Parts: sequence; structure tokens; C-alpha cells
Amino acid sequence: VSPPELLPPLSPAEPLSVTLKAILPLEWYPLRPEFFESTYFLYRATKDPFYLNVGVHLLRDLKQRFKSKCGFAGFQNVITGELQDRMETFVLSETLKYLYLLFDEENELHKSG
Repeated sequence: VSPPELLPPLSPAEPLSVTLKAILPLEWYPLRPEFFESTYFLYRATKDPFYLNVGVHLLRDLKQRFKSKCGFAGFQNVITGELQDRMETFVLSETLKYLYLLFDEENELHKSG
């Protein structure tokens, strides 16, 4: 990713999609689990309710942006919002797992012993 000082300046004459294409290394997003996982571990480490709020926003965005007929699809194009025609296996095995665990305080995984 380019440092901010190397990014092209925004121009009112140029559509935002043209500017975004110049700075986005990838135009797709397959619902990778890293942000969900980090949110979960940060909450477990700090118990800061801020991270629960982040989880609520993640749930809302999953439902509004990524829900498809048969599950959840990532973006084929982050600029246009076009969804992929598939759901990656890690969406269920990792992405949704960490989101579930974030809100499941009584889960066996959280008990020391």
C-alpha cells in the first residue's frame, strides 16, 4: 500500500472511481477473516466494549453488503459493490467463527482451566 504522501491528489474533475483505481492494489475483497479475528482477540484481551460495537457494525455490514442467496459473498469489485459468485470456505470456518465467539461469552474456549 502506498504511503499517503505518494497517493494521487483527489480532483473534483476526476470521478472518485478513477482515483480509487489508481490507489487500490486490489479491487476485490473476499471477506478475509483477519479484521474479524483481530477484533475478537482485542476484545478478549481488553474487555473494552468498543470492540463489541465494532462487532455489531461488522454484523450489520455483513447483512447489508455481503449477503447473497446462498450465504455471504465477497466483493468482486470494491468500487462498484459487485459481489463475487461464490463464498470462500474461510468465511464460515474463520470469519463468522470469530464474529460468533466475540458475542458468546459463555463459550468453552473462554474458560481457563
